[in-house]
Amino acid sequence: MVVTCTGCNARYRLDLNKVKTSRALLQCPKCGRRFTVSVTEEDRLRDALRAAPPPAPERKPREPLYFPDIRLLVADEPSYLRDTILDCASELKTETVVVDDGEAALSAIQQFSPDVIILGTALSKVYCFELCERIRADERLSNRRIILTSMPHESNRFRRTPEYLHGADDLIEGRVEKAEVVARLREHIKAAQYNRQKRSGD
Repeated sequence: MVVTCTGCNARYRLDLNKVKTSRALLQCPKCGRRFTVSVTEEDRLRDALRAAPPPAPERKPREPLYFPDIRLLVADEPSYLRDTILDCASELKTETVVVDDGEAALSAIQQFSPDVIILGTALSKVYCFELCERIRADERLSNRRIILTSMPHESNRFRRTPEYLHGADDLIEGRVEKAEVVARLREHIKAAQYNRQKRSGD
């Protein structure tokens, strides 16, 4: 509580924890004048609130670093981009299966039941777009996350959106930075976890 000397108008902070009554007799250390102040319950409450420490900031739950329960299928021919994706999957500690062509991908999808499916646009034997359509048409697999990968390098290339990707959720193109791939994989993994919970609840 701040008090003002009635003689010289000097202002001082009064510790109300040391004042036990409703009135306090004070002496100004500057001019020596004695004066009294009244202390109300409202003054005590205001002083206590001012002295209280600020509330601790709300802590957001930490996002998991690893996803060992997530099954990831990478179906693509060997390339820089496939190597980058596999490095990211290793960093995220997903359970990962790798195949090189569309027929092997189709078999792995049925046997492995992946949560996230990554398909190269240049897959042989069974085209990636046909795989997308088969996955979306299968009631057991229709809500799995699908990412297409492609290796064009033109920076001004038209960036396609999912509605043009035959049901895929995302497209990763070119020599993208590893950090970007990790971030995008995390988003799809979180969506896959949500979809898995929905399947478990149905």
